[in-house]
Amino acid sequence: TNDGVDHSVILLGMNSDLRFKFAQPALEELKTNQSWSSVFKRTNFQELEKELKSGKSSLTFNQRGNIQRLVAMSAMRLTRRSDGRLLAQVGKIDPDTNSVVGIQCLWPGKKASKDESPRNAVTRMVAEN
Repeated sequence: TNDGVDHSVILLGMNSDLRFKFAQPALEELKTNQSWSSVFKRTNFQELEKELKSGKSSLTFNQRGNIQRLVAMSAMRLTRRSDGRLLAQVGKIDPDTNSVVGIQCLWPGKKASKDESPRNAVTRMVAEN
């Protein structure tokens, strides 16, 4: 429906057991639909199901009826007061080879662990770094 509510936010706010139950119709669609079966190997389905059960992600249908994978993320926007500059990660360097392995502009962030609140994910991110 077009009710102005972001249902994915509500879904990600549920505990992992409920998210797994809500993911079942989308997971079954992936398993039984011939077009998806030809793309995914059986091991991919098993890995996805394991990820869903662990609470790392969820599956749902969007408003167009397409399946989407949801992952809870917490990001921080760090701005220097004096000049408004933002802290962002612009790439990754492999410490073994000292070469660039990825270029992407990102704010500092962390995937939420099973049943972890966004505030706790940010606190964990700060503590780990």
